[in-house]
Amino acid sequence: GVERKLAGKQAGTRTFAFVSLGSTLFSIVSVHALDFIRVPVVIGTPLNGDPTKLNRDESSVLLGWRSRMGEHTRRKIEARVQNDGKFLYVQLEEKTDARKVKPSNDVYAGDHWDILLSPQRQRPYREIAVGAKGNWMCREFGKDAEAHEPWDSGAVVVSDLLKKDTWTVSIALTLDRLLPEGVKPGGKIYMNMSRRSPCSDDEPVWVPTFGEFNDLTRLRELVLETEDAIPTNLPTAAEMKDLQTRSLVGRWKLDEGTG
Repeated sequence: GVERKLAGKQAGTRTFAFVSLGSTLFSIVSVHALDFIRVPVVIGTPLNGDPTKLNRDESSVLLGWRSRMGEHTRRKIEARVQNDGKFLYVQLEEKTDARKVKPSNDVYAGDHWDILLSPQRQRPYREIAVGAKGNWMCREFGKDAEAHEPWDSGAVVVSDLLKKDTWTVSIALTLDRLLPEGVKPGGKIYMNMSRRSPCSDDEPVWVPTFGEFNDLTRLRELVLETEDAIPTNLPTAAEMKDLQTRSLVGRWKLDEGTG
């Protein structure tokens, strides 16, 4: 391109080929860059299967919610995940007028959250849908058949509409029932999430870039952290001083208010 510029010539086939290749690589990177999410392990008070005790400071925030068409969502959605080696904890929260949340005895007929879970980016997979009343449904979809059957998830689900401006759903899923063969700390799970609302044109989803909620090949990858991910062999004061003299210590100041 530079050679043709200096020669006063228009860009040729090679230039366009390189530009196309570069843009393709950027697209591929953008698709896969956010696939991997770590699920922190509980380091404080044990949660003991109570999803309402999820520690917001220790959990991972799941960002990147968008509309089903890939556009910016008007809804204020926040999701968090954490694990304690026995349970996967999921907290789903929307800042909204709680009076406008529409409950229904049929989970799928009213406002609800929908989560897909799989051991890999293909069938079989499992689904849990949670309604405003705290009612929920768990289904399992096999490798081949489109038909589904109930999934005995052992889930603990709490739906909270007591706050006037917030709807919060807290879920605890046992790891040994989460996937067909269970999942152990340090293992991987694949998950997509959505916020469904009847008669609404804004139903946010949490999926990889350019992914569709129901596209199993585009499920997000999550890794359950283990206790050994937390450092226990911190340097002593003398070792820290030695590291500092060798310019191996980085320091920064957090100025984000209290907390």
